[in-house]
Formats: sequence, structure tokens, C-alpha cells
Amino acid sequence: MTCAQMREQLSAWVDGELPHDLTAAVDSHLASCVSCRTHARSMRALKHVIAQLPSREAPPGAVRARVEGLRFRSGRTRVARAVAWLASAVAAAALVWAAVQMRDRVPPSSHELAEELVADHLRSVPEVMPAEVTSQNPDDVRRFFAERVPFRPVAPVLPGARLLGGRLCRINGTRSQLLFYETHGQTLSLFISPAPLDTEGCEAARGNHICGRMVGRLALMLVGNLPSETLQQLLADAAL
Repeated sequence: MTCAQMREQLSAWVDGELPHDLTAAVDSHLASCVSCRTHARSMRALKHVIAQLPSREAPPGAVRARVEGLRFRSGRTRVARAVAWLASAVAAAALVWAAVQMRDRVPPSSHELAEELVADHLRSVPEVMPAEVTSQNPDDVRRFFAERVPFRPVAPVLPGARLLGGRLCRINGTRSQLLFYETHGQTLSLFISPAPLDTEGCEAARGNHICGRMVGRLALMLVGNLPSETLQQLLADAAL
């Protein structure tokens, strides 16, 4: 099932109205597609919020009296008012949708970010996916990123670690750097982003450690299967 096919079925899926085979196909697609999972969460939240809106089927007494007073007016007036009501309902739904989208853009918590960075590290290291730039020369790496990220790129020198190259990535929707280093027989991922860190320190996720440090306006986040003390020391001694 493609993303386009899945989204055609998404509304019915959220409402639990799909037959078993289509439900299974949507479930399978969502299990492997982050973009569609986000879209599904947004639609489910939108439907939930709309469901919580006050019902117009049983309006308060004053409103009900006003509606009853319109019953004997011309059909044209009733149609005009119905159109106006429909327009206001559509506008309200649009506002709810916008609110849901803004909610989904809220930066993830530090733990959620740690999980995402480790996932990116595990699927992006050169042993799994070839780097977009392969060089031990920091100048070559900086030149690669120069026109690709919205900040002045850097290629830190980590004492005792060998630069392998890098690739583009996104952190909180912002194009960022992902650099690879080798040390102690391990490949490390260094994420560099203009997004500020909530806290500077280390977290653990999926058997790896993630340590962060702010350097000026850039956040440096080092990920790898090494002790957190080792990663922190590498960050502390990093030379830009």
C-alpha cells in the first residue's frame, strides 16, 4: 500500500469502518511509515476534538427558540442561514486542524529526541547507509554542508577519533549536520543543529548513550555505544 492509497483509507480507518483486509494493510503501512503515522495521529486528534464540540442537535433554550422562529420564514432565508452556518463550521474545523498541526510541531521531549537520534544513528552509520560525503578532511566536510544547512557548518575535531564523513539530516524539521567518527572500534554519530538543547548532559536509549553540549548557538549531540563519560569527554575536548 502506497502513502497515497493509505491516506484515502485513513478517515475510515480512524473511525474503525474498514474491512479486516484493508485495516491490516493500513496497520502494516503505518508500522513502517513515520510520515503517515504522524498524519494518522493528527487526523485522530482532529476527529477527537471535533467530537468534543458542543452538539447543535439540542441547543440551549434561547437558541432553540431563535431556530424555531426561523422555521416559517422563506426557504431562501433558511438556505442562506444554513450556508452561513456551514461556512462557520468549516472555519471552526479549519482552526481545530491548524491547532492540531501546531501541536504536532511542538519540539519533542529530551527522551523522545534521544530515542529519535539513536534510531537515526543505527540506520545512518556508514556501515548501514553510505555517507553523502566521505572524507577525513574537515574542510571537505564543511564545504559539502555549506549550501545545505541554514547555519555555518562545522566539522569538530574529536581527540582520538577519526572523521569518516557525514550526511544531511533533520532535527525538529530543521536541516542539520550528521557527522560520523570512529574511535575505540566504534562508529559515533555527531548531530549538529541550531535547535537549542533543553539540558546539557547524557541520556541512554536502546543500549546507546546520547550526550549534548551547546557551542555558541549550535547544539552538538554525540551518540554511540560507549560509556557516557567517554562521550562527554569527547564533546568537552571537541575543537571547532
